[in-house]
Amino acid sequence: MKVSNALKEVWGWKDAVYEETKNMDRKEVVRYFHKSVDRLLDKMGYKKIEISNGIYGLNKDDKIHNSR
Repeated sequence: MKVSNALKEVWGWKDAVYEETKNMDRKEVVRYFHKSVDRLLDKMGYKKIEISNGIYGLNKDDKIHNSR
């Protein structure tokens, strides 16, 4: 079975995340992913706006995009 280069790349990302988080407890892993999402949103030009407890909207160019 031939494995595509794209799939190999995704497996590489998965392995890298595993290596970074394998010694973290559950709260640290959640914090890791929250920070990762915040960095990604910042790079894409979005700001998180809390709508309700744990529910956020995304603001970009004065438009709000709902997200859970």
